[in-house]
Amino acid sequence: GNPYLLPQLTYNSELTYSYDNTLFITLGYSYAFNNIADVLIQDAGKQITVQRVSNIEGFNYYNANIVFSKKLTKWWTTNSSLLSYYSQYMGTINNYSFNQGFPSVTVSTSNNFSIGKGLSAELSFQYNHKTLYGVTYINPNSNLTIGVQQSLFKKRGTLSVNFSDIFWKSYPSGITYFGGVDESWNSRRETRIVNFTFTYRFGKGQTRIRRSSGADDLKQRAG
Repeated sequence: GNPYLLPQLTYNSELTYSYDNTLFITLGYSYAFNNIADVLIQDAGKQITVQRVSNIEGFNYYNANIVFSKKLTKWWTTNSSLLSYYSQYMGTINNYSFNQGFPSVTVSTSNNFSIGKGLSAELSFQYNHKTLYGVTYINPNSNLTIGVQQSLFKKRGTLSVNFSDIFWKSYPSGITYFGGVDESWNSRRETRIVNFTFTYRFGKGQTRIRRSSGADDLKQRAG
């Protein structure tokens, strides 16, 4: 840990416009004092690089977010968003001063399909473009997830199957250029997971029985 870590103080401002409870547009700006972020500290003499949580003097964040939420047909409901933002970090770490910013975008959509006879399906996708986090550039990543749900026993029970991160593209990776540190890294977490869930309601309550692929434990350990 870092015993000298200071609390972060963030000021937020936001302006939102909505149309027909379907389209939402938000413009926002945030500034953080003593922003808390992961940084790399290099000891050239010992040839050791340590990752630690430290304070960065200042952080500017400008964003514009568009959200579209609507039932398009009797069987299709969507909730989609486009977030564009610019992150700027300023400060001094390990006697190295920096002031750098980078624009980025995140696209996401979540869709529900009513197939009939108690059967429904879900499809969601999220894409995160290259972005700046502290002194590290995070590479693009994405996540495609699908699921199917079936009502049983006069809608008292539900059986569902969910397959997340089908193409295994949501694990983080990045590049750091900071002072004397040039590092390329990736963290191949087990994010591609299949879940089986069965739910049954007894009276006014419900009992849930869950079966999984066994990757849940790995996901928790990697988290």
